Amino acid sequence: MRRAVRLGHPDFGKAFPCRCTLDEGAEERLARLRRYSNLGPLARLTFDNLSPRGRSPSPAHQERFAEAVKAAGRFAEAPAGWLVFSGPSGCGKTHLAAAVAARCIEAGRAVLFMVTPDLLDHLRAAYQPGSEVGYDDLFELLKSAPVLVLDDLGVQSSTPWAQEKLFQLINHRYNAQLPTVFTTNLDLGAFDARIQSRLSDAALAEEVVASADHLEATLLASEKLSELGLEPLEEGTSEGTEGEYHWTRRIVADASLSPEEPDPAKPPSVRLARVSVDVRWGKNRHVELVTLRTLGEQK
Repeated sequence: MRRAVRLGHPDFGKAFPCRCTLDEGAEERLARLRRYSNLGPLARLTFDNLSPRGRSPSPAHQERFAEAVKAAGRFAEAPAGWLVFSGPSGCGKTHLAAAVAARCIEAGRAVLFMVTPDLLDHLRAAYQPGSEVGYDDLFELLKSAPVLVLDDLGVQSSTPWAQEKLFQLINHRYNAQLPTVFTTNLDLGAFDARIQSRLSDAALAEEVVASADHLEATLLASEKLSELGLEPLEEGTSEGTEGEYHWTRRIVADASLSPEEPDPAKPPSVRLARVSVDVRWGKNRHVELVTLRTLGEQK
């Protein structure tokens, strides 16, 4: 509620809890926060039943997950900025996000948990005649939630309407710097450029990779570049599979990279190539490393 005070008063326009909220007991407030949160069955996922090092037998994955748990705990104790959990399906991202929401509720903070495809379904339904909640009211609830958790960002249908609604929501919370948690199984580079720039803004957002697969893929790409040695290269493509990772290495001549002025009468004395290694795994996850190298003489 807002107080009836004159324009210019320090309390003008500010929201204050109504008397019924002030008078409610701790149990009633906790129950109200749980209803508001939309956690539903996911309320069972807490820090208490979270494996602190994850379920992977890999020590590297365990270390990475342990860091994600620490980041989740810090955010839950004092929600500020954005926390982005990325990693493949099944690595524990949703459990981390739900545990953050549960801890916020325990501390008496309002938090709203939404699975991204469900959120878009609710917005579409709000357009329909007879909807219990109007579109504007629902969208305002999402934009202004004190703490918002968006689970499975990136698995929604990529229609122009869906992309625009998500951007409007993310952009509002970005500009207002409202505490937000995201989970995604995509690389941030796979998102629309406008959304990507906000999710990767280090001034506001912290990305935490809940699995070490991204690091392993990067190391594999670096290894495939190192295998080429220091001798001049020949154009070509090679590929292979190592475990869950599929890599492709491309060596492509690029005349625009030549340090010499182009001369149609003679070939350049130095030929340069763009060398890239692209490593892919999971659903739309990939890492690409690129460098420039010298090509051998043209045959």
